[in-house]
Amino acid sequence: MTPLAASAFFPEESAQLVPLLAQVRSQVLPQVRAALDRLEDPVRGIALDHFGWSVGEGAAGGYTGLGRTLLLPTLAATIDGGNWERAGDAMAAWHLMAAQVSIHDDIIDHDAVRRGRPALWVIHGEAEALQTANALLGLAFEVLTDHPTATRAPWTPTTSSAR
Repeated sequence: MTPLAASAFFPEESAQLVPLLAQVRSQVLPQVRAALDRLEDPVRGIALDHFGWSVGEGAAGGYTGLGRTLLLPTLAATIDGGNWERAGDAMAAWHLMAAQVSIHDDIIDHDAVRRGRPALWVIHGEAEALQTANALLGLAFEVLTDHPTATRAPWTPTTSSAR
């Protein structure tokens, strides 16, 4: 099955998509990197290895992700004509969640290679990779709740939940 390109749906806009994603990536990836600094070692170092931002055992330095995970939140943020930058925190969280999913996927499928280098579980072991993936998911929620416009509605028991 051949994947559909964005140009199949929006031929006029597809020419703008590549530079837009490059711009989004240049702004969101530093947010992701800063979020990873909240983690404690050894999980922080393992997460940096996953993103290619450290030169640990078996890691090739430099982020090699294609940024496709940023396509959906970028389109969602701009669907009403608004600026994508308002969703920067959500995009960073989305990227962290996508990383968590890819780590779990590699372990479940026993994929030994991710982005042309050894998968995280191959380098650090399954337990450490799972711990790092879980930490990335938690970190994604932290990034979302740290957003200045994040609101927490008070919980009110309803009839069905008060039983």
